[in-house]
Amino acid sequence: MHTLSLLVALGAALSASASQIHHRPDNYITKAVPNTPLSNRTTTPPALHERMAIYDKRATGKVNIGYFVNWGIYARAFYPQNIDTSTLTHILYSFADIDPSTGTVKLSDPDADQAKHYDGDSWNDSGNNVYGNFKQLYLLKQKNRSLKVLLSIGGWTYSQQGHFNFITSASARANFISSAITLLEDNGLDGIDIDYEYPTAGAQAQGYVALLSELRTALNSHAAKKGETNPYQITAAVPAGKSNYANLLISQMDPSLTFWNLMAYDYAGSWSTTSDDQANLYGPTNSDTDTDTAVKYYVANGATTSKIVMGMPLYGRAFESTNGIRQPFNGIGPGTWEQGVYDYKAL
Repeated sequence: MHTLSLLVALGAALSASASQIHHRPDNYITKAVPNTPLSNRTTTPPALHERMAIYDKRATGKVNIGYFVNWGIYARAFYPQNIDTSTLTHILYSFADIDPSTGTVKLSDPDADQAKHYDGDSWNDSGNNVYGNFKQLYLLKQKNRSLKVLLSIGGWTYSQQGHFNFITSASARANFISSAITLLEDNGLDGIDIDYEYPTAGAQAQGYVALLSELRTALNSHAAKKGETNPYQITAAVPAGKSNYANLLISQMDPSLTFWNLMAYDYAGSWSTTSDDQANLYGPTNSDTDTDTAVKYYVANGATTSKIVMGMPLYGRAFESTNGIRQPFNGIGPGTWEQGVYDYKAL
């Protein structure tokens, strides 16, 4: 079986949990220092940079995808310029919001996304120029012509409170698509990533199929009008838990997708009743959440194997006062930025 690798966060400063990546934290601007005292933090082991060679796209032909979250430029002070793109093929810029009533896609932080001036940006340019994170990502692409940047729409935060209710309406899907393509074109992007957490069976699952198919048709048409020879890409962040992936109409979604980005992480955490693995490849017999089972399900139900991108967490989760794995615990520790979650560099 041929699967691909996925990095879920960019840089040590942003190695984070789904609660930090897919869910924008409430204190993303005001929290100026990490929870872990600097004296207790460690730097990335030098050997990591040597080991990264095995993931080099030039050596393997596989893809390395990383999320860049727009709130990372605040308290964490991690900027697009800090991204090491030498081993990356794709960056998912996260997250755009959705108007649940109209389906219109909108930027979640226009100042960070398009307006913030970085060093070297002029305040005297004429015309409607894009600055902010999008300009910096464009400059990264100029240095690495094979790098693709996709706009990630949704995430945990922007999947709640009916944000994806539009998906069952043909007219709202049309609004989603036209507004997404406008953002793609205005900001020099290479495709769209949809992070819908999570569609239910029936009308929502059918609407998801329709959205992907209609988006694929529209992006192909847009590329043809521009004379583009490389198709725009469509990816989807998809669940690794059976109760959620069982709702997906996988064989009908597959033709529209460039990649399936499997969220193979956060299987356990502060919400769990016992300590457990957070990204186990194989699971205990009484578990329906493990990566091997999920990948086999997607393939058996029509996902192209070469499109499956396996997510991996570049962070650790803590369980305190416990006698071991799958045992009760009491407390999760301070974490690096959020309670119970530690950056890779602190492990």
